[in-house]
Amino acid sequence: MNKSHLLLIFLCLTISLFSQNRERETRAVWVTTNFQLDWPPKTFDAEAQKKALIEIFDKIKFLKLNTVYFQVRSSGTVLFNSSYEDYPFFLTGSFEEKPSYDPLEFAIQEARKRGLQIHAWVNVMRCYASEAGIDLENPKHLYNKKPEWIISKGYGDKTQGWLNPGVFNARAYLIDLFAEIIEKYDVDGLHLDFMRYPGKDFNDADTYEKSESESELDRDDWRRENINKFLQVLYIRSKLIRDDVKIGVTPIGIHKNKPNASGMQGYYDVYQESGKWLDEKYIDYIVPQIYWNLENNPKFDLLAEDWKERAGDRKVILGIAAYKPEVKKEIQELIDVSRNKNADGVAFFRYQNIADYDKPLFEHNSLPSEMPWLKSEMPSLNMELNYDFLDKEKNLVKFHWNKNENFNHGYYLLVKSSGKNFTMDDVVITVPADKTSVILNIKNPKQLSYKFSLRAMDRIYNLSEEISNEVKVYPGRLEELQKLSEDFVKPRLVKESDGKLKLLLNIKKSELIEVYHVAGEEEVLIFSEFINSGKNVMQLPDTNYSVLKIKYKSSKKEVKLNLR
Repeated sequence: MNKSHLLLIFLCLTISLFSQNRERETRAVWVTTNFQLDWPPKTFDAEAQKKALIEIFDKIKFLKLNTVYFQVRSSGTVLFNSSYEDYPFFLTGSFEEKPSYDPLEFAIQEARKRGLQIHAWVNVMRCYASEAGIDLENPKHLYNKKPEWIISKGYGDKTQGWLNPGVFNARAYLIDLFAEIIEKYDVDGLHLDFMRYPGKDFNDADTYEKSESESELDRDDWRRENINKFLQVLYIRSKLIRDDVKIGVTPIGIHKNKPNASGMQGYYDVYQESGKWLDEKYIDYIVPQIYWNLENNPKFDLLAEDWKERAGDRKVILGIAAYKPEVKKEIQELIDVSRNKNADGVAFFRYQNIADYDKPLFEHNSLPSEMPWLKSEMPSLNMELNYDFLDKEKNLVKFHWNKNENFNHGYYLLVKSSGKNFTMDDVVITVPADKTSVILNIKNPKQLSYKFSLRAMDRIYNLSEEISNEVKVYPGRLEELQKLSEDFVKPRLVKESDGKLKLLLNIKKSELIEVYHVAGEEEVLIFSEFINSGKNVMQLPDTNYSVLKIKYKSSKKEVKLNLR
């Protein structure tokens, strides 16, 4: 590793100390359904399929990501109820039998429950690969319905079929297909992949010759313009349906070669004129597939800088190749580089390549990056928060609030604090705007009371200025302890009616504490835990003690408690 690389790592680590807590930063992951790579599992059982997707979304939330690019079109088949294309064979094992549920609608519902932004990810020009196998036997597949639109391209012993972007009717077909998603489904965005030619060696000479009378463009510029026209019309059509839907494109990672950042070029090799898309504002965000590391050519940091410099006011999310070992080991550094270059977030390809992490990828929660040009109005909300205990023994609490007829597309955030100190880490649960209640289980309560309030967030993730009233919840039987110890300052021990000992602590600042059992000269650690500021309650293990010692790690204070 050379000195410049070590310096870059040092700078990234230094920057990360000051940039970890970002309130707005897109953190995305591609969930691949093509060839069942991430989902669904290899079963025709609908319940097993749904369970697997729930587990994926739970893990995405655990990793502190906030955006899902969910693949709904891959090899000329779709994962939604479409008038144009069929479901893939792998869902039910039949071309005639539709699944008992709508995969895209189910994914939207599950994403909403977790406050995850969800974009419908579509393969655009590539409409099949030979690995698609049995799907190509479906008479309704484009391969059989419109062979004149498709040009095959060989890759060794495999073949892919690509729609010819020079065919006007083929472009119009795709626009109708993708507009159908926005018309029928409450997705946050449309995510366009393979919006390009497969390469220079593409047999479209006949199409070009027929168009020459209408165009003075050479063949390369003509190809670029075919892609540009498609995107421009799709963007306008989409915004006419829903002006707050986000349109994004994921081009290959190199637009044009730069020193130490060279390879296959989007502009020259696959006819992606991304500079025009950004300048003419045909898109809301771009996710370049910068699928390399920091050491080798092409270098990730140089490409990140290039994309950000050319983006104008459009959002740049940097695609990271988590499937490559040399990239995966640098993921934290790449996140830091993205922040150093003022990118608007990162996206990981693909889910299974980050599913093995047992710790979050980020320290704090964050909302997706803002897009201030998107239209959104937050109605005036009268949020009156109330709660009822459904089961005091299990600390099962139902929070409920009044219905707002003008707020049906967004979220309510139940937060454990309110006012100026609010951060996304305070969000306990996210609830779709059409709901007016949520049930919460306060598991293993460690505080004598909890404060909750309600905020609202619109469908493009802008937070309301208004905050509901604040309610204080006393978990279960701890209410009795609260009455006994409203004003305690020093640590106290309370024995409940069941004989269990509870340690009560009232601290000014959150910190790590260690609790020891003292026997003569010996100190035995009972437990160590980070506790929040305020009044806390901790149940002691079922053991006989004579003396306890509490050590406050930050303040270096120690307190002894005699139990007899």
